[in-house]
Amino acid sequence: MDDSWIDEIHSKDEKFVLDGMDSENIPMKPQIAIKMILESFKDDFIVNDAGSHTTWVNLLSEIYSNKKIIFSGAMAPMGYGLPAACGVSIALDRANEKVILINGDGGFQMNIQELATIASNNLPVLIIVLNNSQLGIIRQYQEIYCEDLRCSVDLENPDFVAIANAYGIDGETVSSKEELKLAIDDLKWNKPYLIEVLVDEEDIPIV
Repeated sequence: MDDSWIDEIHSKDEKFVLDGMDSENIPMKPQIAIKMILESFKDDFIVNDAGSHTTWVNLLSEIYSNKKIIFSGAMAPMGYGLPAACGVSIALDRANEKVILINGDGGFQMNIQELATIASNNLPVLIIVLNNSQLGIIRQYQEIYCEDLRCSVDLENPDFVAIANAYGIDGETVSSKEELKLAIDDLKWNKPYLIEVLVDEEDIPIV
């Protein structure tokens, strides 16, 4: 039996996922932030919006006994994550279950009004917004297929923490591994919270 294809998969994993994982650059690579998040919440509900971060979540996720990843599976557009996190949190009847939303800055703004649902119901959802000030996956496809065209993908984002505060949701902005770890360690799980993670422009693996 020829199992060389398994070696090929592992080599691509090392090339696309492992390279740069030890980087100390600020802002950090999105895959570094996502790996830290996944390792910090091994047994909790991870809700994932549509976008480039979906690729990193799927590549970096490991099998844990109680891991639950909720994502659209290509059946919903960007903006799915925030209302999905509301639904998961409302559906849970176990007080010890945590809901963590991983969202990009572009997708987050497509249904940002659902912060009102989270706030009014005091849903203990951890909202993580990976902010690279762009529609990253669209930018990447433009550069690959449109002769380096870069059009309407760079975002002038609002202050996400200030918006969360306006809804009565506390939050903070981090840009390094140390800051992200402290933010996670200091979480209070009796109320919603938003962590904006400033990340670098990074291409997803396209094989």
